[in-house]
Amino acid sequence: MRGLPKQKINQSDQGYTIGGPLDRPNGGARLFFFLNQEFQQVLTANNEARVRVPTELERRGDFSQTLDNAGRLFNLIRDPASGLPCTATDTRGCFADGGVLGRIPQNRLYDVGLRVLNMYPLPNSAGTGEPGL
Repeated sequence: MRGLPKQKINQSDQGYTIGGPLDRPNGGARLFFFLNQEFQQVLTANNEARVRVPTELERRGDFSQTLDNAGRLFNLIRDPASGLPCTATDTRGCFADGGVLGRIPQNRLYDVGLRVLNMYPLPNSAGTGEPGL
């Protein structure tokens, strides 16, 4: 993960239980006594995972600056309503708003999709808004 060391988890679980037989001096009902000790220590690498989440621009439908896993511009988003091709050589069928290729017009964004998207957190650490994670 981009050369960052994972933090170690140092977890110690301890438990004690006490009990056993006890006799009453007058010969009454008998009681029981017992003792138990449990200790477990776990030293493992942290399973923390970093994932890429949509950037602020992408949440607004602007993919004009989005990069793929290789770091290349990934702004060709096909407009299914156009019926035209969307390729690097023919961008007539690609979303372009205000002359910016890869920007979806606000009136074409799906409201339910935007609400679902807003359930995801914003990038909150270095690398979580970058490609390749």
